[in-house]
Amino acid sequence: MLCYEIGNVALTKARRYPDIADDCIEAYDIFLRLKIQFAKVGLREALAFAQRRNLTIYDASYAWLALSRGLDLISLDRRLIAAFEAEKSATHGR
Repeated sequence: MLCYEIGNVALTKARRYPDIADDCIEAYDIFLRLKIQFAKVGLREALAFAQRRNLTIYDASYAWLALSRGLDLISLDRRLIAAFEAEKSATHGR
């Protein structure tokens, strides 16, 4: 998902500021060359999480990945954080 997120930012900036469009594309090319280790999301588990907590699969994927690795989830989406905390309490008894 990260490649799409960063690509969308580059595209949005390129459209909004045509005079720096080439720079935006070059920055995206540089990003794509970074050696980033991507994690696999358990899609069935994320789908079940989304169903239980009334989330999109997109949001649930971020939350599931954080839960599966014992990490905190940082987001400005209060509903997502509430669902994450509820799932964390239910699955880890915290």
